[in-house]
Amino acid sequence: MKKGISILTVFLVIASLLTGSVSACIPFPGMDILTVTQEGQPLAGAQINLYRLNPYGGEDTLLGTYKTGSNGQVTAGHLTTGQYYWEDGSAVFRKDFRITGAGTVRTAIDLPASVSKVVTFGGREVTVEADLSGGYLGEINSYGTLYLYDEISPKLQICNGYLMDGAEYAERVEDCKIYGDGYVEDNGAFISWTEGEYGNYTVLFKAAKDVYCMLVVDYGADLEDVIGRVSVTVEGAEEDFAIGMANPWSDAETAEEAADGAGVGYFLVPENGTEAVGGRIDWFGFRYMDRLAEADGAVGAAELTVRKGLKQDSEDVSGDYTEYAYTWTQEADGWEVTCYGNEEGRMMKAVWLSDNFSYSVTVRGQGDLYTVYGLGADDVVALVTAIQ
Repeated sequence: MKKGISILTVFLVIASLLTGSVSACIPFPGMDILTVTQEGQPLAGAQINLYRLNPYGGEDTLLGTYKTGSNGQVTAGHLTTGQYYWEDGSAVFRKDFRITGAGTVRTAIDLPASVSKVVTFGGREVTVEADLSGGYLGEINSYGTLYLYDEISPKLQICNGYLMDGAEYAERVEDCKIYGDGYVEDNGAFISWTEGEYGNYTVLFKAAKDVYCMLVVDYGADLEDVIGRVSVTVEGAEEDFAIGMANPWSDAETAEEAADGAGVGYFLVPENGTEAVGGRIDWFGFRYMDRLAEADGAVGAAELTVRKGLKQDSEDVSGDYTEYAYTWTQEADGWEVTCYGNEEGRMMKAVWLSDNFSYSVTVRGQGDLYTVYGLGADDVVALVTAIQ
């Protein structure tokens, strides 16, 4: 009996040691809480990628894409011991952190309100600047080429910007007239466009005597907003040649404030937290320009934009000129709504008219769903009914 106890004791001791050894080899999961701000204010709706660093020099592992909430935060859990980093889809910024065991790590990113660079062109200093308010990202290379990205997502807004002299400017204008689908001269700028999924706007304008600029903007982007974010200033330029590209939009705290600023009476949208078939509706911001109010938010994981403008200005106030595969109409709250989408019956854009106003809703999915995701008929009815 004494021997049996001894053998059993030895067995239990060995088993205990083995168990302890295995436990010691398994890293405890940790957690990181990332806070994204811009000028100290929480930035909602920012899309961030999380990577695990490969310590052996191979390709890093993408663990997922996260979107900040109304407090500007995202939480990544179940992270084992190792080196990680957050990076935006356009790889403009990166934030590294390390998980060493169980517990919570807190990281933070504060985005600048603008980006600028001074370059030399034709023996003169030229300052290129972009307004990044609202969660845009931007970078400018040593040649003065500007890249502007929308709300920390992979969607490119301005893919290139060039400085040129008068002869090159004239040549590019003629090329745009030949190869573009359309063009117009507006307030000192020449704007041409090519439609379709890979289409774009080409904006040519004069910044100073013998100094011209070109911007190439995604066709699906809000052209007025993008142009309004860019300024080019030439050293010693005469005032007559300094073309202003002021942002026509102003931020508002509420839909009501946006309506007042736009002069469209009132502006009603679904309340924060409203549940739709496509997911919960949340609003991240409001803005306005003369005779046009806008609400920006999300329905589920998809981007959601609602606009209300004066009917006399345009019957389609969406600012979206994408060519869609399908167009159809449906009734909603007594209105005839024209819907557009790339999958039959899935609305990506909707427009409708009242006696005095034009309304629009646009929806964009994330990642691979950006060009196909849409809302069903029930959600269209719910949105149109709630918007006034």
